[in-house]
Amino acid sequence: MLLDVLNTAGIEAARGLTGVETITRSTDTDDFLFLINHTDADQTWPATGTELLTGGTVTGTVLVPAGLTRVVHTIR
Repeated sequence: MLLDVLNTAGIEAARGLTGVETITRSTDTDDFLFLINHTDADQTWPATGTELLTGGTVTGTVLVPAGLTRVVHTIR
């Protein structure tokens, strides 16, 4: 319902409305994207870099398992 109201008003909804909380912290040279999945289903999120909790490389999207967190580091 909220998305319908936003769409009718011509307002693009924040990405976090999918149940994935996001926040980015940055330094002069690095970005850290924190993703917290508050849903009961796995979610994918656009990202590129290194996932710091698993050590994996992220190219395009990162899988955020249900109820878990991922942190993606990107060097600018």
